[in-house]
Amino acid sequence: MERNCRPPATTAIPRGDVEDPTNSSIPRGDVEDPTNSSIPRGDVEDPTNSSIPRGDVEDPTNSSIPRGDVEDPTNSSIPRGDVEDPTNSSIPRGDVEDPTNSSIPRGDVEDPTNSSIPRGDVEDPTNSSIPRGDVEEIFPRAPPPLRMAK
Repeated sequence: MERNCRPPATTAIPRGDVEDPTNSSIPRGDVEDPTNSSIPRGDVEDPTNSSIPRGDVEDPTNSSIPRGDVEDPTNSSIPRGDVEDPTNSSIPRGDVEDPTNSSIPRGDVEDPTNSSIPRGDVEDPTNSSIPRGDVEEIFPRAPPPLRMAK
């Protein structure tokens, strides 16, 4: 019994030519030359989902191709930036390594699907210059005195 070994006629994300990677007429997201950002990789973990470009998995320092969200690849609203090279500030991570840098919003780590609540400074919640989306009440003045138990 013959089996059809040919790829489907139409694919949402052309993988290029997996069987013949030397055939450059079908881009693979440039597996052979990951530094070439003109050929997006798409999503290596889920190649059927083209809405989350992986960017350059082999060369994470190439910020021209955003990684999207490696932890939750279905949520493209929270860009991870540079997971492999967090020191590369050209790819924002929400600044996990440097939470005092308010120019890169954390989003909401407790509720990562809600990008409208910036976490700000999770490590230093007393720093009011980085809003936490009011996850914890930050008092601009001293907190009120404790009430005596009756």
